[in-house]
Formats: sequence, C-alpha cells, structure tokens
Amino acid sequence: MTTNLETEAEKVGLKISAEKTKVMQIGGGRAPHSITVGLQTVDDVERFTYLGSVMTEDRGAEADVNCRVGKAASVFQRLRPIWTSCVVSTATKIWLYNSIVVSVTSYASETWKMAARTEHKLNVFHQRCFRKILSHIQRPHYKRGNLALVNSRNLSDIVTERRFRMAGQILRLTRSSSGESGNILDSSGWQAYNRTPAPKKTWRRTFQQDLQTVDFK
Repeated sequence: MTTNLETEAEKVGLKISAEKTKVMQIGGGRAPHSITVGLQTVDDVERFTYLGSVMTEDRGAEADVNCRVGKAASVFQRLRPIWTSCVVSTATKIWLYNSIVVSVTSYASETWKMAARTEHKLNVFHQRCFRKILSHIQRPHYKRGNLALVNSRNLSDIVTERRFRMAGQILRLTRSSSGESGNILDSSGWQAYNRTPAPKKTWRRTFQQDLQTVDFK
C-alpha cells in the first residue's frame, strides 16, 4: 500500500517523507513485517501526536489528558501576573481563564473516554487554578470545591458537554446520510470493532454513562 501510494504521489510531484512518517498498531502484537517507504523503514511507535492530540496504541486517553493538563498549566503559569494583579477584576480573570486555560485543557476532549482517575485529574487541576485566582478571597467566603462562587462547573462536566455536542453532530449526520457515516454509532459496527483486544473503557461506553446522568424531561 505504501509503495502504491508513493508511486501515485510521484505522478503529481509529491514525495513521502520516511523521517516524518510513523506506524502505530492498534491492538494485538507487532506486525511480522516492517513497513518501508522507498528504501527506508518507517519507525514503529507506541504513541505519536496528531493534530495536537496524543494517540497511543492502547487507544487510551490518559496520555492525551496528561499532555493537555501540562500545556494548560504552562499557559496558566505564564499568565500569573494577571492572576495576581490587583487592577484586573475577578470577573475578567475568570473570563480569561475560561477563554484561554480551559480551552487549552479541553482541546479535542470530545474524543476522550473518561475514567474516574481522568475525571479526578481534570477537576483537581481546575480547582487548583481557581484557588490561585481567588487567593485574595478569605475563607469561609471561598471554600475548596465551591465553584458556584465563580459561576463555574467541574472540568469533567465541561468535557461531557463537549462530548454530547459531538454525539449530536454524529446523530444528525446519521439521519441525513445513507452511507458509511450513518453507521458510526450503530451497535453492530461497534461490536465488530471490539472483537480485537480492547481497553476496559471505550468512548461509546463513556457516552452511554453520560446519557444515564442526564434528565431529558
């Protein structure tokens, strides 16, 4: 397949870069044969970054979550002069935090499968940031976990809302399409996919749990 792709690409003046190309196998063991581009062997990796998201061979989200939290923490630290400023109002600080830090943390989060440990990590980071932003407020006016004071929610709830939005887009696509896109959330398709060794928690199971927590009345 890579040989055919390289041949067709050359016809239009394109060339595959073996140095920038990586192979990652999802589920099962290693392939018996290596993949080559020209005379160069493509590296077989356990994880790589694609469009800003960390993908791993176990299909887990923990590596990506750790990466996003790390990047958000770095952004939060660079904005420290704003958080400690007496000139900037609390409302403005919270607006900046939600617009910048939360956006960095939740990037591509609609694709995450959530475990309790992942949710805890997100919420702890969220709370820690708010404690630093609101450090000028004396207790008991601000208590740990009191997000209502800043009109906010747990970060895991924000991620859940993003997952609902993506699921809604998929379902709307299902209604308007008769092709393969209409089978994205079809149960039979997921069962066939999960015949290979799968993680204990999948995105679909995460979404099913989301549905159980929402009152549609």
